[in-house]
Amino acid sequence: MKKVETLYKAQDRLPALRNGEEHTRHLAEMFIGQGWPLGEEEQALLRLLRQTMQQLEEASGSFEARLAEETGKFASMVEKLVPKLKKSIREVR
Repeated sequence: MKKVETLYKAQDRLPALRNGEEHTRHLAEMFIGQGWPLGEEEQALLRLLRQTMQQLEEASGSFEARLAEETGKFASMVEKLVPKLKKSIREVR
């Protein structure tokens, strides 16, 4: 359940994160356009930001696909257990 909650939080925040990443990229482009050098650390951070955003989006999509599959498995398991549970309840009565 915690994984699902985390997925939904990440999906809710993705648009804001994308906007922040895009804004940062535009700032870097503006620096370059003005002839201001970007330091090695800033360039490394920009690459890291781009890679991290890509990984987050891929992980979100992958988990969402697995979530649908896992939900189906869980529903099937519950359907199999309900008759056993009903039988146990009748035996207790």
